[in-house]
Amino acid sequence: MKVSLLDQGVSFPAIGPYRSVKETLFLARRAEELGFERVWIAEHHESSNTCGAPEVLIAAIAQHTKIIRLGSGASLLPYYNPLRLATAFRLLEYLAPARIDLSIGRGQGAQTDIAERLGYARGDYSEQIIMLRQELEYLTKDGYSEHEIAQLWLTGSSVDSAALAGDLSLPFCFAQFTNSDLRPEVVKTYRSRLSAGTTGYFGLGLHAICAESQADLEALRRMISKFLPRLAGSGSGGATIFGWSILVGSPAQMRDALGNLVDLYQPDELFVTATCPDFQLKLRSFELIAELAAAL
Repeated sequence: MKVSLLDQGVSFPAIGPYRSVKETLFLARRAEELGFERVWIAEHHESSNTCGAPEVLIAAIAQHTKIIRLGSGASLLPYYNPLRLATAFRLLEYLAPARIDLSIGRGQGAQTDIAERLGYARGDYSEQIIMLRQELEYLTKDGYSEHEIAQLWLTGSSVDSAALAGDLSLPFCFAQFTNSDLRPEVVKTYRSRLSAGTTGYFGLGLHAICAESQADLEALRRMISKFLPRLAGSGSGGATIFGWSILVGSPAQMRDALGNLVDLYQPDELFVTATCPDFQLKLRSFELIAELAAAL
């Protein structure tokens, strides 16, 4: 099973944004060594996040990697003029040819007042996507083939987003990590809305952290309860102690959880994020998950 890394750019108080960015660069290099398919950078505009401009960090990562695909996950389209966004990712393609993904979403990634200051446009989202696709196609006129421009994706957390991705025949990444319950209707809707003869491509976005010792697992659960209290529910234990929005477990527990999710959603690829202030635990978790995904 293909697996990719999604970095949400969270900056913890004890670490700070400078070190957080350095850790992202190191993690991207390690992901390439481990055989990850992609590294995606999320766009957020809260004070606890270091990445309000994913394309800047993608450009930096491109200089430290050679073959892994790089992209946004997601660039929040309502903040952008479509041509401006297409042009930025065209430039990224010059830096890393045939390695760039442009995944878009419609969330605010910020509180309402900040979103308004950033110019969040509440227009027709489907029209914004169509305009962006047209601008990307226009840029192929400079002599580059379709396979060399940024690959357009849609990222979302709902059936509506899945339906839109299917209608537009776009690859779709479902953010299970924003849903505490399983949502198999999402992939069913996506597959059913694809045009005849189109296979589509479905990615499953997970918040998953794996550790080998009981002490590390307990430490991870305490960290998540502290830093992500709105997601820390009262589940029944094991790898789903926080519901399906966050998976925390031993390699055996994580293997079972991932296996169940793969059986249910039948994804083409897994996208894994991990919010953890202990970088060594986070790094080891990605190493373990790479091993588990390879066996799926």
